[in-house]
Amino acid sequence: MPFSYKVDPENQLITIMGSGYASMEERYECIHRIMKDQSIDGKYSILINVCQVSNGPTPDNMLSIVSLVERLQSKFGGRVAIVNTQIGHVTITNLIALSAHCGADSVRAFLCENDALEWLCTSTPLPSLLY
Repeated sequence: MPFSYKVDPENQLITIMGSGYASMEERYECIHRIMKDQSIDGKYSILINVCQVSNGPTPDNMLSIVSLVERLQSKFGGRVAIVNTQIGHVTITNLIALSAHCGADSVRAFLCENDALEWLCTSTPLPSLLY
């Protein structure tokens, strides 16, 4: 399974990790699992790390991924940070973040996970992640 996630209730953070080849069906399945997870209650920020995903989305799939990001942000209410360092995929990640219509400054792309966590902390304090 190319996507996994972990929930950090203390910091109200959902971290999604991707690796290997990722089909759209696998992206949908991961988001579906998260949306149905009964252990996630309240406002959560979301960190999506796709640095290890070997394939980028096709132009046809970009709008579907934007929709998935919007669904996550709408349900959990926190900011969404997408981390990607793959050459050729960074621009696509930026376009996805810019295309998500979730409100001002609620979705952003990053090259570094630490920078993403710092940005997520500016809206929702994540004290144990910064020390």
